[in-house]
Amino acid sequence: MPHSHIQSMDEFWDRLWQSGGNRLAYDEPAFTERIGACKKLNLPYGKCCSESTPLLTGRFNGFANLLEALHEVRYYWKRLSEVERLFRAADQVGANPHEVEPPITENEWFIYHLDYWWQVTYSLFERFNKFLTQVERRLEVPQNAELRTYLKEVKQAAQKTSDLFGKGRHQIAHHSSQGMQGLKADHVWETEIALGIANDKVAMYDEAFMLHRDFYEERVPAYTSMIRDFLDMVFPGLLLRVPFDKIR
Repeated sequence: MPHSHIQSMDEFWDRLWQSGGNRLAYDEPAFTERIGACKKLNLPYGKCCSESTPLLTGRFNGFANLLEALHEVRYYWKRLSEVERLFRAADQVGANPHEVEPPITENEWFIYHLDYWWQVTYSLFERFNKFLTQVERRLEVPQNAELRTYLKEVKQAAQKTSDLFGKGRHQIAHHSSQGMQGLKADHVWETEIALGIANDKVAMYDEAFMLHRDFYEERVPAYTSMIRDFLDMVFPGLLLRVPFDKIR
């Protein structure tokens, strides 16, 4: 199944890619001329590279950094939308376990993809902030420009959104595994040691975690949709404000 696309983000990528042609020809004329000659001769891709890349001077590196930053945002949105779909499939996996040994349980599937969802969410926002920084660098936006004001507002909104997720599971602030805070606050360790109870919390962790399954089954799709709406709000604004022909 194809991953979920955000049309405005894909459109921004297309515009950026197209403007890269003129930028590359301006920054690296010897390289583009040699590539054109190789193309006319129908040389294979590898031969075109070996013939042309030694002529690169590095003047296009800044634009390539911007392309890379946006590629990362698009890629991590792909991963996030996919893992959200896999997360929602836990009940189906429980009814139709994969034929592996030992079998994949519904608990394992659910918790693995929930934890992965958190990690991908933070990775997406980290890369989104890097992308905004690259936009500023490549355009040398004046302090009083409308685009700089818009970028500042977007960064603030991204931080607020990331902080919202952090209340549930911040990968830096929450040093211990999810659920461990409750064991410590309830003094479970002291009580069970004193009573001589030797429960294996590692073996029981997955089962206990599933007590909160309804909460996460509601929040993960809702948060994923919120992220999608956020990105789909940002990129139309960028499309209106970014002068693609002035990206250096």
